[in-house]
Amino acid sequence: MNPIAENLSRVRASIHAAALRSDRDPHKVKLVLVTKQVEIERMRLAYELGERDFGENRVQELVEKSGLLPKDVHWHLIGHLQTNKVKDAMGVSSLIHSVDGLRLAEKINLEAGKKNIKSEALIQCNTSGEAGKFGLPAGAVGPFLKQCSSFRNLVFRGFMTMAPFGAKAEVIRNSFGELRNILEHAQSRFPEYPLEHLSMGMSQDYEIAVEEGATLVRIGTAVFGQRN
Repeated sequence: MNPIAENLSRVRASIHAAALRSDRDPHKVKLVLVTKQVEIERMRLAYELGERDFGENRVQELVEKSGLLPKDVHWHLIGHLQTNKVKDAMGVSSLIHSVDGLRLAEKINLEAGKKNIKSEALIQCNTSGEAGKFGLPAGAVGPFLKQCSSFRNLVFRGFMTMAPFGAKAEVIRNSFGELRNILEHAQSRFPEYPLEHLSMGMSQDYEIAVEEGATLVRIGTAVFGQRN
């Protein structure tokens, strides 16, 4: 069996098992394959193995690769998005995972409006408290959603976070649990928003993320191996 096929099988089984451990429906967890620096031929193999959700960190790579795979692929922009790159991402990205401030939200709403589309996105939160990490603190989420309530072309579907890299399992679990609490609180306060997704968990911690409620896990290395 091809290594990518073996890895995919292993990851899918791990997601399934983690969901069952927490009494969740495994089908409610979507695998987003992170394809940063992954050759298109290897991406096509993953596609042939049934994967349809691919995540890119950079807008340029997302745009370039989107024209090389079938049209039924869902492209996720998972990296930090600069306002000057928003226009290029519109109409290509199915879901932006990393909205972390009002200026960026305003720009997405503006550019999506110009194309007469609704851009779906997640709010990035800093649940680890790490200095220098992108994302809103929990206390800023409510005011941010209020500020964005008039937007008609930007639709928030949930939240994203990254746990501290290399931290103990308990620390990672707390970080993911905090994002779940943010979602539940926002759902009760802002029912007008279709908030449902938790994008959390990468190759090193996705099983904990699933146990804590992840609906989207962003996995690259565990499937494609180490890249430069």
